[in-house]
Amino acid sequence: MPGRVAVIRRPCKKFEGSTRLNSIGDYTIYVNSDLEWSGQVDTLIHEWAHVLAIEEAFEHGDSWGLKFAEVYRSITEK
Repeated sequence: MPGRVAVIRRPCKKFEGSTRLNSIGDYTIYVNSDLEWSGQVDTLIHEWAHVLAIEEAFEHGDSWGLKFAEVYRSITEK
């Protein structure tokens, strides 16, 4: 995973979350702070999988699905 990842929680009317990649390879994950806590966690997992699956970063393909499962299991097993 190249670069750094920043997570920002803020109210958002259009999205539950989004991930942005800047020109130097750093990521910003935005999570809608208006969601219930469990929704914010689910959104963070979803967006973190996009960061890890950079080759399919903005799609929900096989690589993204595997990364989503990996992140989900690492959080729920601890």
